[in-house]
Amino acid sequence: MATIASIASNPPSKPNPNLVLAPVTIDDIPAMSPVWTEAFNIYPIMERMFPWTPAQQAWWDAANTRTLLHDPTVRLIKVVDTANHDKLAGYAQWYVPARNKEEEEKAKKVKEEEKKTGWCTDGDVEMLNNVFNNIEEEKEKIMEDRPHCFLHILCVHPTYQRQGASSLLLHWGCDIADATGIEAYLAAAPKAVPVYERFGFKGVNTAVQSGGFLHTFMLRPAKGKKESKECEEEEKGREQRGD
Repeated sequence: MATIASIASNPPSKPNPNLVLAPVTIDDIPAMSPVWTEAFNIYPIMERMFPWTPAQQAWWDAANTRTLLHDPTVRLIKVVDTANHDKLAGYAQWYVPARNKEEEEKAKKVKEEEKKTGWCTDGDVEMLNNVFNNIEEEKEKIMEDRPHCFLHILCVHPTYQRQGASSLLLHWGCDIADATGIEAYLAAAPKAVPVYERFGFKGVNTAVQSGGFLHTFMLRPAKGKKESKECEEEEKGREQRGD
């Protein structure tokens, strides 16, 4: 799938100091799909494609578990509220380039498994195929074979929007791209475009998808690559933190 993001379009009214980043763990899986659903209920087309049913929640849980445990190119990052028992405020799913052939093969197997599993049939499967196939084709056309970081999902629960959660999740991925000197890419829903622009993303194309949903395809230029020693130290730090 391509980027599906639901975040407030305005800058944070006041950053919440209790919101902190942490890596997603297997224990977070049941809480992720409810956050996603609450974040995206502002778009009627999303309810048509991803209705909130027990089967749909099971589909999300299985997809998130498979991604977390088996795809080495995925980084699942969450924001939690430390003042509320580490409640899940939002999360992001970033893809980063594979570091070796083994990671490439593992990521390929996960994608093959996703295709075999397909969509939850409680949603409009025809629309899902049309929308996400078109988005993936646009991504391949824009990025070609260039290495890049790809923001696949970013969602923040409405209760925590405009409190800095999306900025934390965006900073994390953009820092990875900057450390390695590569571009970052996403496909934005209308309300999220201003946020991404503040992080250096620029729209390169737009498309009206099936059902009238508008996507803006956005690219963040590569920054100057940091010195290799600095990159190694950052990567070591992320591994130690479990990012």
